[in-house]
Amino acid sequence: MKKWCFIFVSILVFACKKETNRKKVLVNNTDSVVVATENNAQEQKTDATIVLQDSIYKWFTPKEMEALQIRTVNAINGLNVRDSLGNKIGKLDFGESVYILDYTKDSITLKDKNQIISGRKAKVVTAWSNEKIQVSANQYDYKWFVKKEDIGFVFEGFLYENNSNAEEDSLYDYNYLSTGEKGNESKVDLREFLDIKKVNITDFNVLEKEANPLNEVPKKINGRIVLHFEKAKKLVLKDTTYLNSEYTPTRTYNVFVHEDFPTSYMVSESMFFMPEIHTEISKKTGDTLNVFQGYPYISPNKDYAVLITYDQTECYHDTYFQLYKKDKKNKYISMFGYTPQSWSYPFKKNNAGSMDAIFSIHWVQNDVFIIKAVDFVTDCYAPDKLSKPYYLKFEIKI
Repeated sequence: MKKWCFIFVSILVFACKKETNRKKVLVNNTDSVVVATENNAQEQKTDATIVLQDSIYKWFTPKEMEALQIRTVNAINGLNVRDSLGNKIGKLDFGESVYILDYTKDSITLKDKNQIISGRKAKVVTAWSNEKIQVSANQYDYKWFVKKEDIGFVFEGFLYENNSNAEEDSLYDYNYLSTGEKGNESKVDLREFLDIKKVNITDFNVLEKEANPLNEVPKKINGRIVLHFEKAKKLVLKDTTYLNSEYTPTRTYNVFVHEDFPTSYMVSESMFFMPEIHTEISKKTGDTLNVFQGYPYISPNKDYAVLITYDQTECYHDTYFQLYKKDKKNKYISMFGYTPQSWSYPFKKNNAGSMDAIFSIHWVQNDVFIIKAVDFVTDCYAPDKLSKPYYLKFEIKI
């Protein structure tokens, strides 16, 4: 009995001694998670690590990720993602970008809205995963990988190519392009969305649309506007100044009735260094119906909203174009926005030496409009370099 007790105590002492000498150190390994002891002896992987490794499709170095092709979804109603057996496993929204791992060799043909579309199946990444690793005493990095469950297949016929082929200084040249409601940055050729031409305005029988707010709203008193609704509590909008060591910005509200939304209030909200927001609020229920980053110019059939704004704080030459489209629920969804590099919001120098905006938009038909513009200049503080105004015709293609 004493012999067995001695053996048990010896084993226990040895195990405790071994545990006190153990110190975990993270080791950078490209293909596996490694835990090393202080004397550099590798431990066996835990069950959790084995499960993780079995679930991984592939580890990617930064160069390998950069080398992957990226394409953008062009299906207005979204694009289904399927597994290798054809079962639906997810959906990508219009304007979302996906990494392409590979394509099938065989091409398939589909019919969409009376159009025949051919293409391959694209093997895509639906989600990226990462692992934090320690590369030095005070420095950490991330290793990126894709799980097997985050691999899917989509039809490439509903994907844009991400390569802007516009020549510099052309009407399609841009500095930045975002697509979809989430504002995903893309490199899609602008000609996929618009057809743009310089025109003579006198050649068209146009319907001019201007910012034409109606004065059927409560007035602002002492910086406060009170909105009353038929079936909701009142809403109080109050101008607010925020104290800051560098500047004291004021959030300012104004309310009007937009001519294309007569049963709603349009609330404009602006603040220094922030884009102006226009929110449509139902007069009846007080619900927020639409939110626009700028004043919305609505097409004759109400299907589209065009927003063309400029930097009101510093560089007024910086112009931002946005297109919204109404969905089946009568909500306006952002399709894309971009900053043009060949034209800009038009201004004219007045007698006092300051700049007056001379923008106008004219609808030719439901998906065609004409705007007044000037040439883009790189120097924000050189108003004398502005060209004479001219007209651009835009035809919407989505």
